[in-house]
Amino acid sequence: MRADRNVLLLGLTSFINDVSSELISAVLPLFISQLGGEGVALGMVSGLRELLSNGLKPFSGYLSDRFRKKKPLIVSGYLVSAIFKLLIGFSKNVNQVVLSSTLERVGKGLRTAPRDALISLSKGKSGKKFGIHRSMDTAGALVGVILATLLIYLGFSNRTVILTGGVISFFSLVPLIPVKEVETASPKKENLSERKEPLNREFFKILLVLTLYSAGALSFMFLIFVAGKETSEETALLLYLLLNIAYLSTSLPAGNLSDRAGKTRVLSAGYAISAISLLFLAVHKNLLLLTISFLLYGIAMGITDTVQRALIGEITGKTKRGTAYGLFHGITGVGALAGNLSAGYLWNLWGNASFLLFSLFCFLSSALMGKLIRS
Repeated sequence: MRADRNVLLLGLTSFINDVSSELISAVLPLFISQLGGEGVALGMVSGLRELLSNGLKPFSGYLSDRFRKKKPLIVSGYLVSAIFKLLIGFSKNVNQVVLSSTLERVGKGLRTAPRDALISLSKGKSGKKFGIHRSMDTAGALVGVILATLLIYLGFSNRTVILTGGVISFFSLVPLIPVKEVETASPKKENLSERKEPLNREFFKILLVLTLYSAGALSFMFLIFVAGKETSEETALLLYLLLNIAYLSTSLPAGNLSDRAGKTRVLSAGYAISAISLLFLAVHKNLLLLTISFLLYGIAMGITDTVQRALIGEITGKTKRGTAYGLFHGITGVGALAGNLSAGYLWNLWGNASFLLFSLFCFLSSALMGKLIRS
């Protein structure tokens, strides 16, 4: 029961943190544009944030396994993020936004791998556990977007919205107080049936496909960026709200489905949906097609964010779970950096047509993941 309680407590922490994060993320592309930033600046924010956070995850994951303590890293991670979220709101130029926003991801780098490992080690089926967590996380995002939209509608500035998000983020530390460590056997005492090496051939094959997908599945901020330029700030936020509703509605069903139908099979479908979403983003000529792009991207995020995490836990041993999650997040972070930075430069050259390339990456990832089903 303790482990199940941990999942709910960690979910509540993620809920509050994502209220804060999405208050900021929903207006961050608009804030960057307001300060004079364009596609390159957005690509730098998206890419460097992922590089720093995912670069730290292998280290934090390893430490959580080495010392068999995950909670201290989780708590420190949420605290660091809260501090730098406030600093984003005090930024006076694009460079300061890039710096503060990037350093905020240090917290994510510290907490994510240990947190995912702690969830994975709890009782129950992996798809369902991560489905519950991602649903609570996304529910917070949904509330955050609603609040951001309401505050913008009431006339509050983008800066005020970001500062509000920074204050709220400190409350995410409260549910962590009763979270308990889950004991794992030492490597020597681990049950023979659980001695799965995280760096075996299966792990690397899957990690290669996940990394390719991370390079193609661009940050949702590009969708907001495009919508903000072609419609209005209010419309862009409403579309992002729709994306989060789709994300929330998909996460738990996707996790449950992956427990029954197989995780690689469900991931293959999720990657294909991402590809179709980016295809619509590249060729859209009206608001309807842009709306479909947001909707499909939310569905794809609900599938992939949930099932990828569940899959990593399923193919690795308990005593190396933190290390495996750290490597997963770290290496896919390199792919995300390359993809988002490239997208920023290519958008400046080709505009929305540049998204066709990233759609192709997602289609290829879907095909390769489908091949793993038969391998």
